[in-house]
Amino acid sequence: MTRYNDLDYVVTYYKNRKQKTNNMKNWRTTVVGALLAVLTIIQPLIEDGSVSPIRIAIAGAIALLGYLMKDFNVTGTGR
Repeated sequence: MTRYNDLDYVVTYYKNRKQKTNNMKNWRTTVVGALLAVLTIIQPLIEDGSVSPIRIAIAGAIALLGYLMKDFNVTGTGR
């Protein structure tokens, strides 16, 4: 028998796979943060044709906050 036919291996594989894919509970705020960061960069590009380093830093801070914030419907630490 190969390793892929072993039922215990398959069950363990899917349990681990589910744990890895369910870590992203705050995807809404992450998406909003990423979109706002992109808009923060695009807006001066449209107006002036260039982006200042401070705007890039602000966009990075917005994206980071979006990633770190918790969605309104998520409670606890999830652990």
